[in-house]
Amino acid sequence: MLTLKERKAGSTTLLVELSGTDGAVKHPVHLHLGDLSINGSAVAALLNSVTGSTGRSETHIDKLTDETSISYTDLIKINACVKIHLSDTGTERNIILAAGNIGTAVSKTVAGGHVGVAVCKSAD
Repeated sequence: MLTLKERKAGSTTLLVELSGTDGAVKHPVHLHLGDLSINGSAVAALLNSVTGSTGRSETHIDKLTDETSISYTDLIKINACVKIHLSDTGTERNIILAAGNIGTAVSKTVAGGHVGVAVCKSAD
């Protein structure tokens, strides 16, 4: 589950909660521009990794990776998605554990009701 919370100053806290994770593993979380079906979508923000032992990640965000300011109001209107990766290295970096569209991408009509998750553009 992904929860976006507006902060008093207008920025956002993004809370990711997964079930079924364990151990000391860290699962990278990225905000990608565009909806889930877009291949090679650019990383708009690197969020804190989900910790396996808790299944949680919490990130305060007020800027994107290119230093552009982003408010809660902007974030809920952005055409983007959040992807949680299995690993940050090797071939497992392209395996998506969970993902979801946010902002305007949420209301995108998808034939058959299913969205395929596209390959990500590397963040390095």
